[in-house]
Amino acid sequence: MKLLPTIRAHIEKYMREQNLKLQHFSDITGINVGTLSAILKGSRPMSINQLNQFTSAMGHRPPVSK
Repeated sequence: MKLLPTIRAHIEKYMREQNLKLQHFSDITGINVGTLSAILKGSRPMSINQLNQFTSAMGHRPPVSK
C-alpha cells in the first residue's frame, strides 16, 4: 500500500517552498502561532475552519456552499 502525504505534510512543504517561518504563516492564515505549531506537530487536530484558512492562504479557495 502506497503512503499518501498528509495535509500537514503539504502545509510544511508549502512553508518550506515559500520560505515562510511559523510566525509569518500564522499572520497570513490568521491562526494563532501556538495553535499552528501544535497542528503541525500533530498534537492538535485541525478543524474544518482552520483547513479553510490554510487552503485560502495557500491560494486555494474552498468551494462555495449552496
